[in-house]
Amino acid sequence: MQAMVMSVGGLVIAFVIGWKFAFVVLGIFPFIMIGIVIMAMCTMSKGKSSYYNKAGAYAEQALALIRVVIAFG
Repeated sequence: MQAMVMSVGGLVIAFVIGWKFAFVVLGIFPFIMIGIVIMAMCTMSKGKSSYYNKAGAYAEQALALIRVVIAFG
């Protein structure tokens, strides 16, 4: 939602400041929206979040082990 609002707000500001550049941005705008929708669909997927949780746990464990090695080193 934030990305969509920022994109529309940027387009409005572009029309206010420089209308020639705004027409260039307007041509690219559909591609930007498609990218935002794809990113939103990927982040909403429930299955992927479990993988991120596992990766975060492994990273935490690795950092804890590094601290132990540094403490005894």
